[in-house]
Amino acid sequence: MTDVRFIHPGGEVNLRSLDVSIDADGTATVRALVDEADWAVIEHHDIFGARSRRRVPDDLTGVGEVRITIEGPEEALDTGWQPHTEPFVIIDAMRRLDIVNPQASGLEGEAWQGIFFTAAAAWSRVVDSLRREGFTVVDESDDTVQLRREDGLRLEVIALDESLAATVEVRATLVGFDPSQSADVLETLNAVNVAMPVSTNALDGDELLTKSGIPVLEGVDLPGLLEALAVGLVQVADLLLPPLTHLGAGRIGTADALATILD
Repeated sequence: MTDVRFIHPGGEVNLRSLDVSIDADGTATVRALVDEADWAVIEHHDIFGARSRRRVPDDLTGVGEVRITIEGPEEALDTGWQPHTEPFVIIDAMRRLDIVNPQASGLEGEAWQGIFFTAAAAWSRVVDSLRREGFTVVDESDDTVQLRREDGLRLEVIALDESLAATVEVRATLVGFDPSQSADVLETLNAVNVAMPVSTNALDGDELLTKSGIPVLEGVDLPGLLEALAVGLVQVADLLLPPLTHLGAGRIGTADALATILD
């Protein structure tokens, strides 16, 4: 195969000089060249997941044509000269290094540098949704991400814990909290947990802790469930925070706090 146009709702992209290999399980690995303009289209429209999949490092430096590697089912190529992009995902994107004598630099043949892609993190949709609500990512690792809102509300997603569940925690400081009010706050939170079992709400020092988890099961839309859970817990925390802050500072009693929360 030489040049093939892949079809996408956002436009066609032309892959040149294709090199195709098929694994025993029927997975097709396609390595090809794309012009700089086609690479811009691929990124802009998230073709092959070039924008939504995790990238290491974040950016592809340089200018000019790009060599990409994509993977997908073998049968997706059996559609003539215009296969669709949707079944394929991007594995890497490379640009050739301009090295006059690669052998002298300890390199053999052509030298390429670029980015590697993996499946999007389970919390990718959480981050997308909460960014629109004023959250920013403050820390991220292989299995957790932490976000913070301008008012100090913090959210953490633990993609997989020891109980094989994904957990979302929201924390907010009770400004002006008086430790002597702890019993009243705990009494109120116990009543809230009975009335609103969607989450577990607790007092952790001077912080409101709102958390919940979902089991990680095969075939479950984990990113979608985490997004719904995170958005819901932020709403719960926003509902609880004002009356609990007043209660924790001794400005209102438990009856007034519960009336505000549950009415």
